[in-house]
Amino acid sequence: MEFSMKTAARIAMLYEIANSIGNELELQAMLDIFLEKVISKTGCTVGAIRLLDEVLRDNGEPNMFVLVSVIHYDRRKILNKMIKGNHFLMTKCLDNQQPIVFNKIGSELVDEVLINPTGKEKSILMLPIGTLGIFRICSGKEGFFDEAIVNILATLMPRLEKAINSCLLYEERGRLLQELEQQKNNAIAASNFKTQILANTTHELKTPLNVIINFTRQLQEELPQINSVKEKN
Repeated sequence: MEFSMKTAARIAMLYEIANSIGNELELQAMLDIFLEKVISKTGCTVGAIRLLDEVLRDNGEPNMFVLVSVIHYDRRKILNKMIKGNHFLMTKCLDNQQPIVFNKIGSELVDEVLINPTGKEKSILMLPIGTLGIFRICSGKEGFFDEAIVNILATLMPRLEKAINSCLLYEERGRLLQELEQQKNNAIAASNFKTQILANTTHELKTPLNVIINFTRQLQEELPQINSVKEKN
């Protein structure tokens, strides 16, 4: 009975967390919602999601992890920080496509794998998000990440990967639309400039042409009189 209740509770937790994925099209907002739901439903203390720089940018640096979402950490303190041990573990997790679990952490290990630890980290779980990046959460309890919890959260990673790709496509579409709008505005501005140049040129040419035309007409009118004078002389 206890096993069934525990299983049912974990299935309910999986369902609720799964439903938090993909509810926003803006990448950071979507990941923040997902991470907050994981933290609240599992009772973990802190969490973070880092994606590869090359996933986020066309000219991104390979094997460089960029912080995208963080819960209960000070984002400003860890935004641009990466320590050697932390980077090694994330790269290993991503390359092997396997979870990394620490269910008992001494102070030396905290310093090695965490950036600006809160002091409440007793267990750590890292999961690969496909080939995109790393999902990491920490618990204040030793031995928290048993096989069932790890499997539940690992089950969500393919869905999270698809949601991230959808957000990236949406943001790329937004950038392309912005570029098209800018190109359109540039074309309109160029057309208006051309029209203005032609209008100014026409005005500047029109004045001397009118003088020439009027002078020609005057000559045509006076030509018979000039000819008559010449004949008399």
